[in-house]
Amino acid sequence: MQRSLGLVCLGVLASPLPATETAEDLRISGFLTQAHGQSSTGRIQGATKDGTTDLRNVAVQFRWEKSERDTVVVQLSHEKRGDDLFFPDGDEVEIDWAFYELRIRELTVIKVGRLNVPLGIYNEIRDVGTLLPFFELPVSFYAGVLSSAETVDGISFSHTFAPRSEWALEAEAYHGGWDTFQQQVDLESDFGIVNLEARAEQGLGLQLWLQTPIRGLRIGGGTLTWLLHGPLSMPGRKDRWQSDHLSLDLTGERWMLRAERRQWRFDQDFGAFLNLPVSLPGRAQRDGLYVQLGGWVTPRVGLFAQFDEASLEDNLGLLPQLDDFHEDLALSFNYRVRPDLVIKVEHHDASTRFPLGTPDQPMGVGSDPVDVTWTIASLSVSF
Repeated sequence: MQRSLGLVCLGVLASPLPATETAEDLRISGFLTQAHGQSSTGRIQGATKDGTTDLRNVAVQFRWEKSERDTVVVQLSHEKRGDDLFFPDGDEVEIDWAFYELRIRELTVIKVGRLNVPLGIYNEIRDVGTLLPFFELPVSFYAGVLSSAETVDGISFSHTFAPRSEWALEAEAYHGGWDTFQQQVDLESDFGIVNLEARAEQGLGLQLWLQTPIRGLRIGGGTLTWLLHGPLSMPGRKDRWQSDHLSLDLTGERWMLRAERRQWRFDQDFGAFLNLPVSLPGRAQRDGLYVQLGGWVTPRVGLFAQFDEASLEDNLGLLPQLDDFHEDLALSFNYRVRPDLVIKVEHHDASTRFPLGTPDQPMGVGSDPVDVTWTIASLSVSF
């Protein structure tokens, strides 16, 4: 799965150190986050019971502005979350972005290649720790290996309507494919579930952002459809997926309120998912909602709270234990040494059905939610 960082937004949303300039039209920017995570039981979002420092994001971006209209962007990245089930292995350096951008009359942009995808508030800056109130993005919306279209191999077209109006509208449509995963029950594995590589094809998405007369308030929404092909897809066909979301972003000079809701609807062969010898085709739905509230109490000290919940259901009624899949209440203390250097300490308290990969809390069909807490301390640098 390709990872998306959105470092191009750093100049808009923060004040990092000036990027290295090796030529008049070539800019090199970078980003690093290193973290330590420890949980009360099992492994969740990279944190482990014994504690681990195997949590990091690294990226380097090369932006070549050939002219005012023509830009080439290449970004290399490395991400690690220990052996957490809901994140790809991340042992290698990957090409995050590699695209050509053509700007037409300032208001219209066309991109071709491996693209950064507009999806919600954070997708294009999802690993830029100096801009994020927490180490990880809310799992209910930005769902690890089960997410969709962090980057797309394809084409996008964006335009800003009525840019001088108090109701300016930013719209971007995109088309393409991306690598993803399917999950299957495997009782002999550590987590009871394994990830299988799959491919999303014929993806078609639209993202809208409406500015409002209220300072700092914008409202967004979008939709994305695609066909999923993998080892667990229903025989002779590709699974049809659709994702719809709504976003609210109210950001002041020192405080913010953000909330997003997302719903997935998709085909699934429940027989293949449960590792049964029969095919049981059906439809499933996943819903996610998070709310973040907080701000900078002083220019250096920030306090943030987050509520994150996710639920799953299917039309065959095979997995009723997933109705309330995950609920997490988190608090984060941020210390801004400089705009390009931020330290975070956060605490999470959750009731979850995430497989935790521990014999002390076995997860299976009909299991009750598990109460788990974890703490993550992280250091983020942009350069």
